[in-house]
Amino acid sequence: MVLPALDEQTGLLPLGRFGASLEEIKSHYVDDPRFAKSATRAEIWQHFESATDGIRSVVPVVCVWVGGSFLTDKIDPDDIDLVYWAQTCSLTR
Repeated sequence: MVLPALDEQTGLLPLGRFGASLEEIKSHYVDDPRFAKSATRAEIWQHFESATDGIRSVVPVVCVWVGGSFLTDKIDPDDIDLVYWAQTCSLTR
């Protein structure tokens, strides 16, 4: 699925939930030329990937909800908001 464009006036995504691969999110919010001067995005993404790898080594992650200022036009977000969904059977063992 293609991520919708950010609203030009607000710098936000339209309301809703949108399916995207982690590669698509990285392409839109880390590697895109509009964020080339960001001092924080690449490092935040690197920490996110490390954390995700660590979590996946313990439980099967079904999906990750990504949100917050990282998914806006803010050049230097402070963090990334995440919710990990794991298989229930893995958490009850």
